[in-house]
Amino acid sequence: MTLGEVIRIFQIANEYSNSELAEKSLMSESMVSQLKSGEKKIDLNKIEVFARAFNVRASQIYLIYELSEEENWAFQKTLLEVLKLYVD
Repeated sequence: MTLGEVIRIFQIANEYSNSELAEKSLMSESMVSQLKSGEKKIDLNKIEVFARAFNVRASQIYLIYELSEEENWAFQKTLLEVLKLYVD
């Protein structure tokens, strides 16, 4: 999961439209879309801006991102182990 996808999850949870999220984060809708899609990189400053818009701490957003990465790795590792059973 990317940071943009995590931002999108918070956006959905807060029921913000794209324009509302842009307004609350003090960015243009275009910039918000580019950040969520991965066209532009989300740096720590942007995470903090989004955190304020969602009324959470930046660390909470980043923690969800880190956990999703760990889960993806666990899934990939499990998939590789299962594939090895059938390849060997």
